Amino acid sequence: MGNVEDEIEGYCQIFEKIRERLSRAGIDVGDEVALRIFEEVVKDLRGSKRRKWGKEALATEKQREALLKFGVKKVPENLKMEEASKILNGLINLSKKSDRASVNKAVEELNMRWA
Repeated sequence: MGNVEDEIEGYCQIFEKIRERLSRAGIDVGDEVALRIFEEVVKDLRGSKRRKWGKEALATEKQREALLKFGVKKVPENLKMEEASKILNGLINLSKKSDRASVNKAVEELNMRWA
């Protein structure tokens, strides 16, 4: 529960800093402008957090299942989410082109690499 409280406190601090900055700049438009700026800052923070998390996180169960459906025999336990996403995007693009031979070749290469 402390983690949620810490996040709330962090968001409150961000909002207060935005209000302070607007006040120091002599911009007196109330909390509405500060709230709009806050919303954009939070979007940016979430995006960068997702990118960082995606690079460190392991592949999801759905990613693993999708790789198996494509014919991959063994998905490494340490496969990262970002790498799994790139591999799946490549396989999906080949499938959309109805290029089954290329899909099979890519899967076979993965199977050899991960044997």
